[in-house]
Amino acid sequence: MFQKKISWLLPVALLSALLSALLTFYLYACSQWISYASHTGDENMHLSAGLIKLKYGDYTMGAYQPPLIQLMLALPSLRHATPITFDHPSWRVNNWHIFGDVILYEQFPRALTARLLTEARWMGCLLGLGVTAFTFLWSRSLCGSLGAALACGLLLLDPNFIANVCSARIDVGGVAFSLLALWSFFRLLHAPALKTWSMFCIAFSLALLSRAYAILLLPFFALCLAIGWPSIAANWQAAPQRAALRCYGLPLAAASFFILLMVVYQGELRPIMDHVPAEA
Repeated sequence: MFQKKISWLLPVALLSALLSALLTFYLYACSQWISYASHTGDENMHLSAGLIKLKYGDYTMGAYQPPLIQLMLALPSLRHATPITFDHPSWRVNNWHIFGDVILYEQFPRALTARLLTEARWMGCLLGLGVTAFTFLWSRSLCGSLGAALACGLLLLDPNFIANVCSARIDVGGVAFSLLALWSFFRLLHAPALKTWSMFCIAFSLALLSRAYAILLLPFFALCLAIGWPSIAANWQAAPQRAALRCYGLPLAAASFFILLMVVYQGELRPIMDHVPAEA
């Protein structure tokens, strides 16, 4: 009996030790990168856009991308006094990168700017942990715990991944929610039910509110349905909640997207404010 317990506990302990070592390395590498890496123009623009959207409800700046990740990056800034003025010419001509530099390096003290960027970068690191968690869960369902540990190791030891998650940009957030949407989509295919459908609707809505390219997941979903249709149809026929999915599927999808849309845009039905740029 004791030997059986040891044989079961040993792999779990080794896996836990390996994952702990990888996460420790990840957090150490993130802390070093955040402390010493130079600021980039994209960081200034996305952080400034998030600040304006959170504090003033104006979604004009950087409106070509959905605002969810910008809002998340700017969340820690709510505890700081950060008044912003909009009299600079770059605001009137929609030059968002220049206006982001103006906010952080002309209107704010340098110490406050450094603090805001550091906090926004740590939010990116948290999103990177989300990517790692989805990678582990999905890999474990396909390849077991050892395969999941290997996948997480390849991810967390990749310097390109570290560099991206430690920047206050929207790329990693888009990847995190797109990966969540993909994972929930395949869970829905294998086990059609109201729970998995609701999870997929929420995840895909978050992906659409994170990056514009998430819309490209739709043709990928269609391709997956076309390739695996015989087994997908069999899973659908065997689903105990098939009638409920037919009845409530579309209303659940619409309600999920509308509620999240209202939360992200702070309850405004017309989030992009009237902003006519002046002639350059």
